[in-house]
Amino acid sequence: MKRKNNSHEVKIWFGADVSKGFFDVSFCLTEEIPKDISSMKKASFQSTDDGVKEFKIWASTQMEESRLLIDDKFGFVTEATGSYSVSLIGKVLQLCSNCIPVIADPKSTNAYKKSLRIRNKTDKIDAAVLSRYGAERKPSAYVPSSKEYMELKELIRQRRASVNMLTAAKVQAQEPSQVKAILMARKKVIRNLEKTIALLELAIKKHVNSYPNLKEQVKILISIPGVAFISAANIIGEIGDVKRFSSSKKVAAYAGVSPRIYQSGTSVKGKTRMCKEGQGKIRQILYLSVLASTRGNNGFSRFYNYLTSVRCIIH
Repeated sequence: MKRKNNSHEVKIWFGADVSKGFFDVSFCLTEEIPKDISSMKKASFQSTDDGVKEFKIWASTQMEESRLLIDDKFGFVTEATGSYSVSLIGKVLQLCSNCIPVIADPKSTNAYKKSLRIRNKTDKIDAAVLSRYGAERKPSAYVPSSKEYMELKELIRQRRASVNMLTAAKVQAQEPSQVKAILMARKKVIRNLEKTIALLELAIKKHVNSYPNLKEQVKILISIPGVAFISAANIIGEIGDVKRFSSSKKVAAYAGVSPRIYQSGTSVKGKTRMCKEGQGKIRQILYLSVLASTRGNNGFSRFYNYLTSVRCIIH
């Protein structure tokens, strides 16, 4: 399924700067973009069901005052802030069927803000910038992932966090100490984290086996040398439903492994390198999988050995 883009139908854009318990909102009309950010109307609401209901009333009032119909489609732009932005957009979509949600890349919105030469930074100013960003740039709509992909992402990210904590605990356990209680506590922390990781891996396997499409995708990935079950689950969890991309080039760009050409005029001819403008977690998994494949007896390892031998001969 291709990424939806209904932005050309939107006459008003609401920008929301989301924090833990609140979200600040401003709005901008597509045909009347103000030059002064400080003059734009702003409001603040709690990130609860009641707070979203209050936002709906406030938004309807702004649309009426702007001579728009309450049922007209409106854009709702937030930055990618993990679970906070996804949770808020989910609540807004439940109440507002005419909402076109957008989760914008912070790099893009920060670059846009710099282009406006805004000196101050507050939540309300950021909300105004996001609403103007939506009105000017008309970004593509966010398509929420299905339940199986959302749950898989939560599982693999929790496992990754636990693995990182285990690594830190093992490093700490190597530090000398004469206190017996400290040594016992360190060992207990390591044991508990190992049990937690084992339980999470079991939950990931059970989840994947519960959905035929996930099971089939994992089966295809683990057929590649160097890709094990957990690596395959991580890749699928981070990318999500690959059918939402219209081409393989867009999948590569999302993962940040597409090439980046650096040329200017006749004098600047830089090397083409990996773009890295994407999900760093996916690149890390792919890198580790490639390392594992070079140690086995397969086509990848033979090709890798050939390339390294050729490089040694040239140098």
